[in-house]
Amino acid sequence: MRWLVTGAGGFVGRALVRRLLGQGLPGGPAPTQLLVTDRALDGLPDDPRLVRLPGDLVDPATWSGAFDRPLHGVVHLASVPGGEAEARPALARAVNLDATQALLDRCRAQAEGGGPVPRFVFASSIAVYPPQLPPEVTDDTPAQPHLLYGLHKLTGELAVAHASRRGWVDGVS
Repeated sequence: MRWLVTGAGGFVGRALVRRLLGQGLPGGPAPTQLLVTDRALDGLPDDPRLVRLPGDLVDPATWSGAFDRPLHGVVHLASVPGGEAEARPALARAVNLDATQALLDRCRAQAEGGGPVPRFVFASSIAVYPPQLPPEVTDDTPAQPHLLYGLHKLTGELAVAHASRRGWVDGVS
């Protein structure tokens, strides 16, 4: 089982990588190869199953080699969040939208080429909802992003849902 984790150098990414290497996938096997990408990959464990792909997610050359052999899953954590997205909208679009779509496109090509349909786990955000949350957030709570980051996350959710309906990924946000 080969998996790719984007944003693996961040706080959540490092914790997820340690968990996947130590305990495997929830309800499933441990990955035989875990490919990780981020601008910096400090603080990750030394493990022969870990393949580091340092670099910028907006450059497909950083991670495209991950698709040289079939991937069984992608955990997409990388993003340009909140205030940084507002201050640097072009970078936010490149990471939050364009890179997400590029990853989904590679998954689609793999599935359409006869490879496995990869599991695609997309880390969304509460930012898809309005600033004043209702007392309880449910599946029926309407999305109303207030910031660019929330709009990007909602767009990513829709792209993952679309790719799932088409059978290109087994996606969850």
